[in-house]
Amino acid sequence: MRLMQCLALLLLSVFPIMAESELEAQTNSTDSSANPAAQTPLPPTPQPQKVVDKKFIVVMAAFGAAKGISFATSTLIHEREREEGAPWATSAPSNISLTTKHAAIFAGEVFVAYQLKKPHSWLPGDKIIRKFWWVYPVWTGQIHSRTAIHNVRMRAPAGCILPECQPR
Repeated sequence: MRLMQCLALLLLSVFPIMAESELEAQTNSTDSSANPAAQTPLPPTPQPQKVVDKKFIVVMAAFGAAKGISFATSTLIHEREREEGAPWATSAPSNISLTTKHAAIFAGEVFVAYQLKKPHSWLPGDKIIRKFWWVYPVWTGQIHSRTAIHNVRMRAPAGCILPECQPR
């Protein structure tokens, strides 16, 4: 009978819904007066904490949008400088390589935020650390937003009188 209880606990941990119905059928078929240990209630299975929730999606989407807009405006400025003949902008990198690099960096940042939000039993102070998973995406997101705004507002140098410097 002890082996059956261990098997029932194992099934309950792996398949909670199916195991509960099998456990009820087993306990109903056994004599309750013969084995009182079979009637002990099982502890509830711990529910896994949801890491990717609405907050996580909203924060990371805003962070990705800010990063994308900053990347796009920086690329446009670099192309404009190259077209105007700036000596430091001799060639344009390919969009595919830049997009791949920035996408890999963004994926790493999302992974780090996910790992910070996920509970870790081995990490001391984990409950405190998990509360601050959003700090890095929000902080760097506002930096990327400010960079994008700065890039959009860029004008030709104030002292430039050449026709190439004038806005088009």
